[in-house]
Amino acid sequence: MQKQGYPEKNYLVPTKRYCQTLRLKDNPGLIAEYRKIHSRMEAWPEIRAGSTSSQKWKLMERMFYLYE
Repeated sequence: MQKQGYPEKNYLVPTKRYCQTLRLKDNPGLIAEYRKIHSRMEAWPEIRAGSTSSQKWKLMERMFYLYE
């Protein structure tokens, strides 16, 4: 039987996965500002240091974040 889904990452220590969904206001300027503030370069140092992986997807006014 073929395994389906995305490949799981293997870590040497126990790792938690956090998922968050957001509904943004339909305002391109606010969405651009939000994305800049929450980008890897602008994030707090504690967030950058503690996150091993993060992914973001945007569809219309919906954002989905996955952090490990």
